[in-house]
Amino acid sequence: MNKEYLMIYAAALKYYQMGKYNEAEKLMPRLRNVLPDWPRTRLLEAYIKRGEKDYVAEVDELESMLKVMGLYTASDITPMGRARRDKESLSFAAEAWSMKGSAETMLCRPRDAVFSFRRSVLLEPDISQKLVEMSNAIFAANYAKDYSAVEFQTLYAQYRELLSLTIKPMPPVFYSHDKLRIGFLSASLRRHPVAYFLWPLLHYHDHDKYLMYCYQANGNSDVVTKLLMRDTDKWRNISDMDDKRVAEVIRSDQIDILIDLDGHTSGNRLPVLEYRPATLQMSGIGYMNSTGMRNVDYFISDTSCGRDTDVNDSYFTERLMVLPQTHLCYAPLIKMPEVNYDIGENIVFGSFNNFSKVTDEMLGIWAKILERAPQSTLFLKSRHFDNEKMRSFALKRMDKQGIDPSRVKLEGFSDDYLAEYNHVDIALDTYPYTGGMTTVEALYMGVPVITRYGKRHGTCFGLSILKNCGLEELAADDAASYIERAVSLAHDRKLLCGLHSTIRGMMKSSPLMDGKRYAEAMQNQFDERI
Repeated sequence: MNKEYLMIYAAALKYYQMGKYNEAEKLMPRLRNVLPDWPRTRLLEAYIKRGEKDYVAEVDELESMLKVMGLYTASDITPMGRARRDKESLSFAAEAWSMKGSAETMLCRPRDAVFSFRRSVLLEPDISQKLVEMSNAIFAANYAKDYSAVEFQTLYAQYRELLSLTIKPMPPVFYSHDKLRIGFLSASLRRHPVAYFLWPLLHYHDHDKYLMYCYQANGNSDVVTKLLMRDTDKWRNISDMDDKRVAEVIRSDQIDILIDLDGHTSGNRLPVLEYRPATLQMSGIGYMNSTGMRNVDYFISDTSCGRDTDVNDSYFTERLMVLPQTHLCYAPLIKMPEVNYDIGENIVFGSFNNFSKVTDEMLGIWAKILERAPQSTLFLKSRHFDNEKMRSFALKRMDKQGIDPSRVKLEGFSDDYLAEYNHVDIALDTYPYTGGMTTVEALYMGVPVITRYGKRHGTCFGLSILKNCGLEELAADDAASYIERAVSLAHDRKLLCGLHSTIRGMMKSSPLMDGKRYAEAMQNQFDERI
């Protein structure tokens, strides 16, 4: 390796790691002069673009790199094509395809993202990383409205095949404990939506009948972690253990029911469940669809999300465990701002959802809402808008779908984002990947949320939340009804003011925040199945 190259590369990498992207970028021409097509050069260039949140440029850079490497087309990635490559080249290419998939997810190009992650799986030499990339592909598919049950099942089958290559399940085991041992496995036991939904189960569980175990897969802890620990009988930090060791720890704890809270979200430890360490295994709360695994027996659902049995049976490998009211229970574990709403001259529609969930179809629907409510604006808040490049990209997308950029306000993430809801009249949910915590927080801040639902399980989170709060009339089953509900509410200022003053109270007295009732409902389900 060229010594000059290594010195410049080390300096550029250090700048990148420090978040000094401009300084790193200044060194790239020198790197390209020394070794213009070296994969390390191109990857670092792509990482810098990612750091700058210039995802379009990142994708372009990665495509160029893969074409130069000869690992871009289908014929390049055949077994014979891969056999001609050294392990390092395959690792570089696999990383590039994975980065491309992540960038395409951020750009709301879900089918492209699934394709890229699957290419990464083919090239990745390491089996554990193959599982991560396959999980990424499954997660990205949830953003696509038209991803069929057959397509999901194809992804699930590939995931199971990868699991089977290295994991041999433990023999079945049954216990006769005086108290059922319930284990929760998650990488989100911190200030994260999963923790807010888990706390009621821990806090209100029947101490005479159950022992609660938590397996913390996230290395970082915070004040919310400490709150969860107070209501847990046994706490294990397993963040530095491999999957097999975690499974052994769970087996040694003699867990009757193990519940994965993350599904295919980032940092998940789903392979642990493939070892079958517990008698009965479930998933849910932090993820909206099937794990695709045979060693997960149940998926936690409710009568709103699991209402279409035939459709859900086609999308799931687990049986649905249907709770009678809500599968989520919200506890605001941090100090929440007060509702301080004052209706203005113009109606403000808002969405604080991750902008990667906002499809072109959704933008077109919002354009029609703005057209029919001419004295209105659109306020979007997302980490996407932390810099000018993504703001410009978003405004171009909106303009193409008929939204006048002059009627749009874009803001990046801020610590006071909850208080910003006091400047929103009506929240607009996304589809098909609907909001969960985003919808709950908007409602808690008194903001009525218009949501759309379909037949697929994950599209019904908004319906479930609204129904349990007594606001089912704000949920629509098609685009036309979604538009009508939003426009009708925008023209009824008296109703808007009334909703803003009463929604938080409605939530507090609803099943969505009745932790005791929720814990009892879950415990009844545990008792029936063990």
